[in-house]
Amino acid sequence: AEDHANAKLLARGLAQVPGIVVEEPETNLVFFDTTGTGITAWDLNQLTLQHGVGFSVNQTWRGRACTHLDVSAAQIEEAVAVIRAAVSRGA
Repeated sequence: AEDHANAKLLARGLAQVPGIVVEEPETNLVFFDTTGTGITAWDLNQLTLQHGVGFSVNQTWRGRACTHLDVSAAQIEEAVAVIRAAVSRGA
């Protein structure tokens, strides 16, 4: 249940990043589209990995993040901040 709550927290945070469109999570997986940022999901992942935040890349513009027991709500908020900063720098 905590993983699913964290996925919703992550989805809400990502949806507030300009240019990112997020699908409402049904589980602990969060799917999002980076087209509106002008940064491919692959490139965004490379930018965020430098700060310890990574996600899967499904397609050119589509990413998938997964929450799990090792990730706290505070870490979710930190991940959103890292992604927001990367989009700002990379845009």
